[in-house]
Amino acid sequence: DFEYKGEHYSTNPFATCFPGDTPITLKDGTSKNINEIKIGDEVITHKGRARKVLNVFDRNINENLLSLKIDGLTYPLLVT
Repeated sequence: DFEYKGEHYSTNPFATCFPGDTPITLKDGTSKNINEIKIGDEVITHKGRARKVLNVFDRNINENLLSLKIDGLTYPLLVT
């Protein structure tokens, strides 16, 4: 965990959330919003490999979002 500008953020990877409109790349090269991903969908991982989705989580949160600029992305990645 860490604090940034007086706000608390969790570094637990299982506690990280993304807004529902975060684009996810599928095995076939198309993308869809993370809130549309279903068990069995094949998505591209952070290592560039296709993997089947084994579980999905849906949480209502009321936390600050952290905007991350990542090389190769044309938009900031928002996470809790």
